[in-house]
Amino acid sequence: MKYIFVVFLVIGNLTVFAQTTDSLSLDLGLPDDTLSFQDVNELSDTSRSSKDTISDFTNKSLAEEQVSSNLDSINNSNNPDSSDVETIKNESVNLDSDSRLEVLPDGTINGNNYFTTINTTFSDTVLMEFIKTNVTQSPDSLYFNVLKIVNYKSKSISGELTFTAPTGWNIISAQGNIINLDSSDSAFIPIRLAIDNEVVGAFTYMLNATFKTDDEIFSGNAYITIPGKRYWDMGVDKSIVVFNQYYDNEDLQIKISNKGNTTETIKLEYKVGALLLVEGVDEFSSSSYITLQNNKDTLVKVRVKFNNSLSYDEQQQLSQNWKESSVEIIASTFDKKIKKSIWFKKLKSSYVAQELSASPLNVSVTLSDLLSGQNIRLNTQVFGAILFPEDHNFSYSVNLMGFGLESNLIKDFDFNRRLRYTFIYQHDKLLIRAGNNIAGGGYGVGYTGYGFIAKYKIDKTSNLSLGATRANSYNAYSGFVRYSKKIFKIGLRTGLSVATNPSSNQNAYSASVGASFPLLKLNSFSFDVYKLSTSLSTFFENDTLSSGFGYNLGYSFHYKKFNFAVNYRDYMKFARKIGQQIVARSGYQFKNNLKLIFQFDRRKSFYDISKYNLDTKSLYSINDFGRITFNIHTNNSISYGIGPQYASYIRQSLENSTLFISTTKTYNPKIYLSVNKSISKRKSISVYLTTGLSYINYNTEDPSIAAISMKNKGTYSFGSTYNTKYWRLTVGYNMGSVTDMWSYLNYHMMFPNYDIESVMTESIVLRPYYERAIFNNKGRTQFMANYTYYMPSGRENLTLSSVNYFFLNNGWSASINANMYMGSVVDKEYGRITTKNINVQLGVKKSFDIQQPRLKFYDLNIICFNDLNGNKIKDENEPPLPNIQISFERLTVSDDMDEQNVLKTNFALVELVTSPDGETFYGNIPQGRYKVQFFPLFNMHDLYNVNGNEQTVVILSDNTTLFVPYAETYKLKGRVIVERDEFSSEGNVLIEGIRVTATNSIGESYSALTDKNGDYVLSVPQAQTYVVKVNNVFGEQFMCEKDEYSVHFNGIKVIKLDFKFIEKKRKVNFNSNIDQFYIFKSLSTSQVPSDIKKGVKNFDADIDTSAVLNYVDVILDTQNKLNKPKASDVIPISKIEEEGIVFKVQLFSESSVKKTYGDFKSFPKVTCIDGETGGFIYLVGSYTNYEQVKNFLQDVQDLGFGEAKIVPFKDSLKISLQEAGVENE
Repeated sequence: MKYIFVVFLVIGNLTVFAQTTDSLSLDLGLPDDTLSFQDVNELSDTSRSSKDTISDFTNKSLAEEQVSSNLDSINNSNNPDSSDVETIKNESVNLDSDSRLEVLPDGTINGNNYFTTINTTFSDTVLMEFIKTNVTQSPDSLYFNVLKIVNYKSKSISGELTFTAPTGWNIISAQGNIINLDSSDSAFIPIRLAIDNEVVGAFTYMLNATFKTDDEIFSGNAYITIPGKRYWDMGVDKSIVVFNQYYDNEDLQIKISNKGNTTETIKLEYKVGALLLVEGVDEFSSSSYITLQNNKDTLVKVRVKFNNSLSYDEQQQLSQNWKESSVEIIASTFDKKIKKSIWFKKLKSSYVAQELSASPLNVSVTLSDLLSGQNIRLNTQVFGAILFPEDHNFSYSVNLMGFGLESNLIKDFDFNRRLRYTFIYQHDKLLIRAGNNIAGGGYGVGYTGYGFIAKYKIDKTSNLSLGATRANSYNAYSGFVRYSKKIFKIGLRTGLSVATNPSSNQNAYSASVGASFPLLKLNSFSFDVYKLSTSLSTFFENDTLSSGFGYNLGYSFHYKKFNFAVNYRDYMKFARKIGQQIVARSGYQFKNNLKLIFQFDRRKSFYDISKYNLDTKSLYSINDFGRITFNIHTNNSISYGIGPQYASYIRQSLENSTLFISTTKTYNPKIYLSVNKSISKRKSISVYLTTGLSYINYNTEDPSIAAISMKNKGTYSFGSTYNTKYWRLTVGYNMGSVTDMWSYLNYHMMFPNYDIESVMTESIVLRPYYERAIFNNKGRTQFMANYTYYMPSGRENLTLSSVNYFFLNNGWSASINANMYMGSVVDKEYGRITTKNINVQLGVKKSFDIQQPRLKFYDLNIICFNDLNGNKIKDENEPPLPNIQISFERLTVSDDMDEQNVLKTNFALVELVTSPDGETFYGNIPQGRYKVQFFPLFNMHDLYNVNGNEQTVVILSDNTTLFVPYAETYKLKGRVIVERDEFSSEGNVLIEGIRVTATNSIGESYSALTDKNGDYVLSVPQAQTYVVKVNNVFGEQFMCEKDEYSVHFNGIKVIKLDFKFIEKKRKVNFNSNIDQFYIFKSLSTSQVPSDIKKGVKNFDADIDTSAVLNYVDVILDTQNKLNKPKASDVIPISKIEEEGIVFKVQLFSESSVKKTYGDFKSFPKVTCIDGETGGFIYLVGSYTNYEQVKNFLQDVQDLGFGEAKIVPFKDSLKISLQEAGVENE
């Protein structure tokens, strides 16, 4: 039997296969060529030595893979000597986990163990089997296998061998070869596959070999599993969108890219602010799913609109929260989530800073009691603020209330009671408030009336205040002084108040001390203690001295999810106790959706009865209220509140006729439940239910009246409230109340001998409310109603109220308010009796446009237009330019203004956008110097701002107008073209965002970025000579044919200029000792460059490509060992080995964390070096020209690396820019 063996030696990164009959030989694809064992040994040793020099196959071109192949040692030796055999005995190498080539003692090679089917008995058939039947293969490497064909037939066979691979896979092997096999002969056929780069991962594919004879067809299969590699991303085309009153919708583009090799199903969710609407997205449908094939991109477009259905007040309120003006897009899979937010700003074309101008004179007039049947009353208010130089501010308000228009009312009008005036002066640290309604004194001592209060801030930690007043209606005087000081975290305060009333010979004073301080971080204490002393004459005795103490104590505690606070106050007035108050609050957060809240309030009031000369000097009343609430929030926008509630009322009364004291107590324990459902951001519905009992107890010192205790049958109340963005409706039902028991008690006391049945009353309540801006936000209207129907009495109450405001031009505003009350009762004798009361108020206000003494306020108009004739003046035929955003920034003052006055005046930082007429208006802008910036919101194409997008405007007079001309530019147009190598390993190359720069003779630069097609349009303002450059962002593997041109616009408006980058061809080094490469122009060519022939000893000129491929098995069969780094691989530390001065770009400051290749997907090559403080520094690029690295730095910063900077090196050592010869940087 004749045997044919294939020898596979996988040593290091080199694979060699051979075929033998009677002797061991290597099939080179050349006739009669054989390879000796000595040559095989030399090849093996060479492959080991070259292992460490082989670099990343997928990151570099094939030319950088150094494969040591001793082609010059090829000879025709047919028999190995003993030393060769011993060498091979020690070189048994794994090709598969379960298969090895074995060198037998006699020097022959046993390949049978390599194939699992060799021991199987076959007869009258042809066996076709691949060496590797099932492998996992990365798509970025070449697949290699060997097909074994064994003829078990008793006769010779001849047939055609073909291979079939999945669509898109390139078979690098001879197809349609005729195979001749004698009986019991074997053949080993190598095959290589170039896997389609866009193959779908996480699937297993089949390679089929078919051997077709004249009579039969035989086949064998190998299975290739492509591992799944998942990588997808999501982005939006813009992060800020500007709306205005003429343009309030935008098509938002969401780009989803799948760079992995598996199909991804991505969920898109939208979180839309209340000020926006997204077509197809609402509270019921806020998500969608996108199925994206591998290596594919998709673009999702959604239209975003401004929600114009909101009222003016709603828009103003919601605009305070930027989230209500944004759309958050969330793309997610089961293991990854990406969020992007887009802010939609709505700008106006005009703005009037009325609140900043602070008019010195405003007049308001209101007529009330119209249609009421009563005398019409007139209320007049004059108010304003005057800003004096040197930061002196003065404001005033004079109000004349209830002035009757009838002659008799005018005659009897009391100006002292109806006139109210207040004056306020402020300067630096001093504030003085004076008028006839000033509350003076404090801590139980003081009068309200004519006087003043002054506050002075001594320093950052100390304050002093004092005041003095005279009572309005009688001669009584009071005054006070207070001082506070903060030392570290301890606040100290003290004060003294005095009062005197000569008419009643009453004198009083109070002195107080207090402090607040933290304790052990979790606790906080505060207290105020004051003593009051009063000398007075009473009805019964004279010169009585009374004194007492008042307290104000506070404590709070907070630890993690628990908080507690309590406050106690003891009220006194002129040494008489008038009340006490206790307020306690506590809460505990069990989980995110469960919280316990506790509250308790007690208010105790005292009533003086000392004039009756009783043993008891005062009576009291006590109100208690307590509640424990469990708040529960669910994920479906439903919240619950449930818990017990307690209320009680105790009151002492003095019977004037008998001077007996009676005490009445009521208790009302309840349980309540509330449920709130949020339907949308502006719609909700809530339901409440309360049930409980009521108790009443009456006791008196009068022995003739017995004590009374009662309990009703229970109280119930339930209702619901529905809220929308414009209106609210509340409906409720109540049955039984404490009032019923009070009524029963009063009847029982009036008629003690009659058996009066307690009656449970019922009532139905209806409360609608409506509010909305009207007349394009020039007005606002409100409507409220309250209707109650009582049973069984049939009594009805109805209250209607309407409030309307109108904002007119030139400082005018008006208001119309109407109120109506209607009540009806059922009388047994007269039937239903109805009463009605109507009151209408009309008001008007005028703010006078009077300039302030300190600083003037003017109006600024800006007009943007297309300057067709280039004269920088807007002519009638020149069109306006809308949708240009304009921002304002205050600069330092000019010589004509007082710097202090400018700096102390508020300035509204607003942004405006030009209207369809190209105009913006800023009213009441303070005089001064401003930096005005222009940002076009659309593609200006050939237009540019003649005076620059940043200008300085000085406003010193009214009606300042700034004309902003835009003129047609000179343009450079072209494209960046990339010519790729057919067998490139560099992956996808983006041609979007490449910077093209034009620089004139004085160093002014203008630049533009390429679009997704590589096209660019670069505009320059003047017809000069420009040096035009393009940045090479592709790396050293790409070469630009010409990256710099000098152009001159000599009467030419547009110049076409393209830049072409060519990717270097992949090469193979056949001899590691010489720098000679084989260029893979085509795998099917048989031409070998002459320089390759010169670099290889004894090179056979007739060698063809298939023979070359046989010698570079290391490239074809070791891809799995030389995979390019994964995104998760850490970038290794290396050194700068370039000679001379080179400039590199450092991406960010020194990092203490090692980065991976996946952190820098925008760069083909990133270098990591040791930092100066023990961290790591990451560098990209390598330039010898400083201007080129500056342009590259701009590109890096455009990619989001804002901290990037240029770092020079000289002979691998870091140096400064000055040492590198760069000045003034």
